[in-house]
Amino acid sequence: MLYFDKEKRKVSITPVGLEVKEFKNLFNSDKTKEKTYFQDCITFIYYCFAKKTHDDNGSIYINYPLQERMETVVDDHIDSRKTVKGFLKDNKLQLAIDKYNRITKTPMERNLEDLYEDMANSIKRLKNIPEVRKEKITVEVTIPPSDKERIEKLDVPIEVDNTNEKIRSYKMINEILELEEKYKEKMKKEDVMDEYNPYVFETKTAN
Repeated sequence: MLYFDKEKRKVSITPVGLEVKEFKNLFNSDKTKEKTYFQDCITFIYYCFAKKTHDDNGSIYINYPLQERMETVVDDHIDSRKTVKGFLKDNKLQLAIDKYNRITKTPMERNLEDLYEDMANSIKRLKNIPEVRKEKITVEVTIPPSDKERIEKLDVPIEVDNTNEKIRSYKMINEILELEEKYKEKMKKEDVMDEYNPYVFETKTAN
């Protein structure tokens, strides 16, 4: 559907892909003669979401966590002055992304991608968990003045071992890894690759 044209050295769309409603709407909404914005959009979609197929290598950024991937793609291929948040404000682009992922990936592949995002977020949280956490405890202190002894309560900062919190995060990551293996086993049973499809649609429903 989307592929890297080696001769033109840019991302291109197949004739069939351009007939998909969401991509046609995106194309028609670009009123420029060179269709510069549409080219930016399909470049963004390809480098953010394209998987490797039998005749295209797919995105070189595919192993990046999604947010980092999108930011890198915009910086490398679109315009470093733009932001991902601003770029994604276009609802037509959002619809095209959703349709592209549904056409080119199976439900289990999409589930696996969501799982990878959960894993990336869990690892990020794990790195931010400190070895010790700071807490406050209240202690009673006896203060003897000149005339009468009195007791005051004071909040005292202390450091507490935070190992259990890290262990919980490690267990969560381990559960995600186990689920990943189950997903991969299910994916092996999905017969969706059509090696003779010239339009790089990865589901048989496209024929």
